[in-house]
Amino acid sequence: MEKIVGRISLCIVVLIILFMVVPSFGLASGTTGVSRSVANNGSDFDVTIKINDSLPVVVGITETLPDGCSFVSTSLPADQFQISGNKLMFAAVNVTEFKYTVKGVSPSGSTGTWIDMLGDLQGEIGKAGTTTSGGDSQGGSNSTPGFEALVALVALGGIVLFARKM
Repeated sequence: MEKIVGRISLCIVVLIILFMVVPSFGLASGTTGVSRSVANNGSDFDVTIKINDSLPVVVGITETLPDGCSFVSTSLPADQFQISGNKLMFAAVNVTEFKYTVKGVSPSGSTGTWIDMLGDLQGEIGKAGTTTSGGDSQGGSNSTPGFEALVALVALGGIVLFARKM
């Protein structure tokens, strides 16, 4: 009798753990897109980059500024951006929006790319005022439909086999 109660208790504990872990697979879906908007401040232009994702976020962004446009500042810490000629490289870590300021010609003709380091997705940033979605990206989705159900079935099968051998 104690052996049966022990098996049932073990199965219940494993099922509880399983139902806590399996739903979390769908939470880390990754970045679905990055958008850019430009605001004119008189002599400067404020560029806002928005990342369509939920925390945690680790996204690398490269912006190529048009000729005649020069970088002034950013809202990101100094260790999260780098400048090389007319290329700006940003590491957006746990932020879903940041700004940078440029002077000279309008940056609305800027081009950019993004890569989600956690979700293994990538894509291009649309022109100012437009959004590109993950569906247009070069990377694929990191979730496989039905994977959670497969994991649950394999785990249940393992529990049954384990309980029979006890």
